[in-house]
Amino acid sequence: MADFIYSVVSNYIGDMLLFVTAAVIGILWVKYKKKVAKITGGLMTGSPNGARAAFESDGEIWITGRKGLQNLSNNPAEDTSPIWSMDSRWVAFSSKRNDGDWNVYVGSVETLKLAQLTSAEGYEKPIGWSMQGHLLISVGGVIVTIPRDEIAGKLGEL
Repeated sequence: MADFIYSVVSNYIGDMLLFVTAAVIGILWVKYKKKVAKITGGLMTGSPNGARAAFESDGEIWITGRKGLQNLSNNPAEDTSPIWSMDSRWVAFSSKRNDGDWNVYVGSVETLKLAQLTSAEGYEKPIGWSMQGHLLISVGGVIVTIPRDEIAGKLGEL
């Protein structure tokens, strides 16, 4: 009989706790959704390991995670299109830093150090990472591969 009473009471308490939690989350979402939408106004992408997210907002690339919210790109030029490396160590993105020309940069999530990977005239954009960790970039419609070791060297991570 005691097991039956415990089961009924615990199910009731569990259901009430779930209901209250859902109500609080709903209230917070309604109250703050405009602020969240403003912060994450652009593309948002989760890291492959699920521990962090990268998003573009107001022309900057932001990283969330253990250290809170960090500005990875930290430059007045327009930055866009963040793409995570397969091991979640780096984020590649396009930036309009040098004379208004689009180039590809990569940033270390741990150190926030950046490296410029392209400098051709025109629009360069990161399009993905290979399973081997190489970055794939579109340069004027041609796919260019930047080897993982070259990226690590430019970031001082060899």
